[in-house]
Amino acid sequence: MIRHKSIVYGVALLSITAGAMWAGSKLFSAYLPSFNKEGQLPSSPLSIGVVDINRIKADSKVFQKFKEVVEGLNATIHEEIFDQETKLRAEFENLKKREEEAKEPTQEILNKKTELDKKYAALEETVRARRKELDEEYTKGLINIKQTLKEIMGDLGKVHSLKIILNKSIGEGNQMDQSIVLFSNDGLDLTDEVIKRLDNQMSLKKHTQ
Repeated sequence: MIRHKSIVYGVALLSITAGAMWAGSKLFSAYLPSFNKEGQLPSSPLSIGVVDINRIKADSKVFQKFKEVVEGLNATIHEEIFDQETKLRAEFENLKKREEEAKEPTQEILNKKTELDKKYAALEETVRARRKELDEEYTKGLINIKQTLKEIMGDLGKVHSLKIILNKSIGEGNQMDQSIVLFSNDGLDLTDEVIKRLDNQMSLKKHTQ
């Protein structure tokens, strides 16, 4: 009698297991891709896009203008500091010559030396302030560009129904491990569209500000 129950229990368990396997196979098959008659997967909408950040930096008018502004500001600061430093160096050499000619330092020479020390300290403070100004302008401009690029990527993601956009830029020295994308079809490359939108949108922002 116990044997009969165990057999019945085993048959019932086998039936439940078979049913579960059948249901599971149906559920799993619902998530499998369906193949066409040729045994190939049907074409699906673009879900992945790639952009070349390095080419955007090189070809975009926005980045080119940004580079010109930063380099121009840097050149202006360098010229300004160089002129002041040249004048101070001339004053220092003149004072040094007078000090060597005098039998002993006069009060006038000591006062002049103190004055030059203050001028050098002021120049160093000016250099720090101007460098800080340059860094702030650079950071501000870069944040503005990055924010616009983020908006553009979001728009392109919606337009092309993309799930992800990857950077295909290759690092210096052709180090491919610095690139997120090792291969991509040219049809996935959105770089030209990004450059066009970036130049247009930044131009509109400039005129509306």
